[in-house]
Amino acid sequence: MVREYTAEFKLEAAKLANEQRKAGQTITKTAKDLGIKGGLLGKWIKKHNEKSRQQMHFQVEVTWLLTTKRGLIYKARVTRERDIKKKALASQKE
Repeated sequence: MVREYTAEFKLEAAKLANEQRKAGQTITKTAKDLGIKGGLLGKWIKKHNEKSRQQMHFQVEVTWLLTTKRGLIYKARVTRERDIKKKALASQKE
């Protein structure tokens, strides 16, 4: 009989295994504590870590885009202000 696990259980198991690995515990031991096979937990960890890397990459891209957008908006505002001042000075000279 194949046992099905919820996405939430898989995610929490992968997070727990990552934390336990940092503390020196093996994936096999964590899997045994959870009542699952080590290979299965290993697959969940790999999938979780890949998603985490993709999310981090996405966040970096979003941050870069927002920073670039802010810079362009600032540059446009400064350019408009400069042009207004130039026109004002030109009209005063006339």
